[in-house]
Parts: sequence; C-alpha cells; structure tokens
Amino acid sequence: METIYVEWDDVAQVSSPARFEVELRSGEQFVGSLGGTGTAGELVVGSEQVILDLDRIVFIKPASPSIWDQWDGSVDLGYNFAAAGESTQLTFSTSFRRRTERLETTLSAGSFFSAQAGAEDSRRHNGSVNITRFFGRRWDVTVLS
Repeated sequence: METIYVEWDDVAQVSSPARFEVELRSGEQFVGSLGGTGTAGELVVGSEQVILDLDRIVFIKPASPSIWDQWDGSVDLGYNFAAAGESTQLTFSTSFRRRTERLETTLSAGSFFSAQAGAEDSRRHNGSVNITRFFGRRWDVTVLS
C-alpha cells in the first residue's frame, strides 16, 4: 500500500484497539491504541491516555506484535577512489532502532578505512547502544554506551 495523505481538518475522530506508532512534528513519538476524546481534532494514544492534536501528527503506522518487525534500520556503504593520489576510502555505517510505549533501543555501528600510496593505512571503528526509558509525557532516562 502506498502512503496515504490525510487532511486532518476533515477528520472528526480516529480510534482503533490495535497498537500504533504516532509521531508529531516536534519529533515526539507515542505508541499505543488510538481513541477519541469526544472533541473534534483530538486523539488519545496509549495506556497513559496522552491527548494529541491531529494537526500536529506527522505519521501514524501500525506497531507490529512481532519483535523483529518492530525494528527500523539502515545500512550505508561508501567507496571513494582518487587516481591522482592513489587513495581509497571505504565507509560503512548501520543503525537499528526499536520503540515501544515505554522503551526505545538504538544500536549503531560504523567503520572507516583509508589507504593512500606512501602513507600508513587508517582505520576507525565505533559503536553505540542507547536505551531510553520513558516516564510519562515529559520525563525519560537515557543510558548511553
């Protein structure tokens, strides 16, 4: 199915017992079932009954019950070669993210390789794990490693 664009001015109420991920223009994200408030233009999300204005919503997508389907990710690979300096560069990066109603986990890794004629090869590797626990609408704790 293609992306569906919604004119929120024409929507009175949205509700579903299924779990959804909802993202706002500000970048805030919420996960849970959807319900109405009885007021046009408002949406209630999740067990904490967070009330959102429909016109602030960027997207809504189903939250899969399968743990593997809940991960979003990306993989990037780059290669550069310059004949003049006989230099070669290879870059690799990857990032995976899983968000639930109370927890967000992000795993990231990257590598950089560089070789040039007459110079020592260069390598750099990095990785990180970020875990954020959400407490209500305004508080969270993040552990970085």
